[in-house]
Amino acid sequence: MAAHDHAVVHASHASDRVILITGANGMVGRQALEEYADGKKASHILATDITPNFFVPASSPGLTYEFICGNLLDTRHLARIRDSLLRRPEPVVVADDIAALFRYDAKWNDLYECNVVAQKNLVETTLLPLQEKGKSVRTEFWSAIAEYGNFDNPKYPLPAGEDYPLDPQDDYSKTKQIAEDLLLHYNREHGLWVTIMRCGSIYGEWSRYGMANAIVLQLLGMLEPLVMGTKQNRYGKNRVPLIYARDTVRVADFLSTRESANGRIFNVRDNSEYTLETIAAAQAEECDQKIFKHFRMRTEDFQEYIVAKVNAMSKESGLSPVVDTGLTSKMHLDVFVSIDALKRECRDAGVNYESLLLYPDSIRGLKHIIHWFKTTGLKEGYLDV
Repeated sequence: MAAHDHAVVHASHASDRVILITGANGMVGRQALEEYADGKKASHILATDITPNFFVPASSPGLTYEFICGNLLDTRHLARIRDSLLRRPEPVVVADDIAALFRYDAKWNDLYECNVVAQKNLVETTLLPLQEKGKSVRTEFWSAIAEYGNFDNPKYPLPAGEDYPLDPQDDYSKTKQIAEDLLLHYNREHGLWVTIMRCGSIYGEWSRYGMANAIVLQLLGMLEPLVMGTKQNRYGKNRVPLIYARDTVRVADFLSTRESANGRIFNVRDNSEYTLETIAAAQAEECDQKIFKHFRMRTEDFQEYIVAKVNAMSKESGLSPVVDTGLTSKMHLDVFVSIDALKRECRDAGVNYESLLLYPDSIRGLKHIIHWFKTTGLKEGYLDV
């Protein structure tokens, strides 16, 4: 679909739900649009993003789309969203609350505005007024397991459950914790339905960040597949919790149907517990390269190495990837989180957790994504931002 400031697309399925997707043009937002395209979970999608290029997937006839371009910091924009949803006949509004500034090296003021102030505006200008007008509003918030910090609390053994003490080590994680607290305040004081999803590392099509850099560099033959082997991570034996982007949407959709999920926090990752070394080896094999299994490098040196490689890729290929040294600094952590609470919620609903996910196994999911990079991503210039 061409860029529009405000557009309605008729693409339909009788349903009592509308889905509001914030951050609709990002990696997870686009996956959300794909997930709801069959028309079985909603009759209308209202998508919003600060960038104007709106992607509409092939959809069930009768499902309608509306896109409103604007900034969540602008209450006038949020009022337009509110008023549009109030005109809809559906009684239930599910807010897939995805939009955020996900950069560990971003400035505090930018992170706070995007991740906290915008969240407050969304609730007070859009979601609470919808609730006051009789809509059943269900807010599914994408948060991060990075809030747990270094996963080294001596009083709490791993895996980390939702009660593991929060100890955010960077400004991004701190703003996500503040946003969580804010939403739970609205849940307690105003009865707003809120479910918090603390997600592991999200990967998927259209990614310009994190693991996507390593995959593209390897596919272009510009990065040796390696394990950041250090004493801290037992030379690559630390766990890496991953989750396919569309699977976060499927989990959110499931939780939005569960009254028992209201006011609760869930760790979200796939159903595998691979080490960094295993993931790196599988990624290398899929990229047709050999891995340096005993590569040892200090975190600081690794950051400089990756930055240099990405800069070289940008110069030689004309692509514009995003590199974040704050993200690479976390590669030595043993990020081992429990998803027992989420699995119990599934069992109580008669749902098998693995069947809820498209890619319950990280390696299968990565193979799918690397194939997409090979056949589609690089050809479409997905990094050319």
